[in-house]
Amino acid sequence: MTQFKLHRTLLAEHGAWFRERFEEDPDDRIRELLVYILDGVVEEPDFVNLLTAVKEAITYLESPPKSVLASILRAAHRLRFARFKNWVIGLLEKMWSAELEPLSQSSCTTRLSIRLSPDEATAIVSVACECGLESVLKRALYELVRTDCFGQKSTSLASTSTSSGSSSVTLSSSDYHLLVQARERLVSSWISVAAASLNFPPCSDTAIGPCVACGPVPDTTIFRLLHESPSSHLLQGFNEMEVSGSLFETYTNDLLSGVEKLALLSWEGGPEEKGLGYCAPCAQARKEFWMKRREDWWEIFGQDVGC
Repeated sequence: MTQFKLHRTLLAEHGAWFRERFEEDPDDRIRELLVYILDGVVEEPDFVNLLTAVKEAITYLESPPKSVLASILRAAHRLRFARFKNWVIGLLEKMWSAELEPLSQSSCTTRLSIRLSPDEATAIVSVACECGLESVLKRALYELVRTDCFGQKSTSLASTSTSSGSSSVTLSSSDYHLLVQARERLVSSWISVAAASLNFPPCSDTAIGPCVACGPVPDTTIFRLLHESPSSHLLQGFNEMEVSGSLFETYTNDLLSGVEKLALLSWEGGPEEKGLGYCAPCAQARKEFWMKRREDWWEIFGQDVGC
């Protein structure tokens, strides 16, 4: 059992719940000690993590693991430890922003390219729903929607305590059904693009040199990119092990990462330049197409999950 030497003034200073509770009669007395029962208010592992944060706050130059942050946030929210709640929210919003940063050709690393633990994402979803933290909820939900079985080890909806002192949380049935519907919508969008014959403006830059969009036959490059394994030179800067087959298959549940890959491919230049053979205007048109799809589908996902 973890024990803390608690001072009434310290608890009252940090937590509005304690300030109000101390003005009332205690739940019990043990000799001269006043007893206040927290059962039904906050889980023991969460309370322990919160008190540890209070005790060691000055040493938290680096943030604790995300599961511990979720635990601290849950306890701080319930006991109204405002400073610690705001501290955790600030950290989570930096790590789990709901905004998609602009894509850069010089960097293939984006927020979505950094995978997050499904267990941590599930814990964040649970506490973000409780605290109304939509700025973090959207990113956490997307991490689960692109993970097999939505990151859940079983269909059990119970919360259990682990030996490390954190809570093992699973999705609520309503959140699970929400993710099922959101994934179906995203997969449908991915299929519609993969199966469609995409129309782009005709090439108007023939004076510069040949362009695969200028030929007399329909441009099938995008269809081939989606349904065939891309050449290794087109995946420069990406983790090639991540793309095990066609882009369509690899990113069926993660179309936002798929369109990021498509937007950042080397569209311009010929084979000698490790490009796809488009002139500059045609290459830009295709990059902008996928960037726009990325933004639109992110907004649609937010609407589907209510964020």
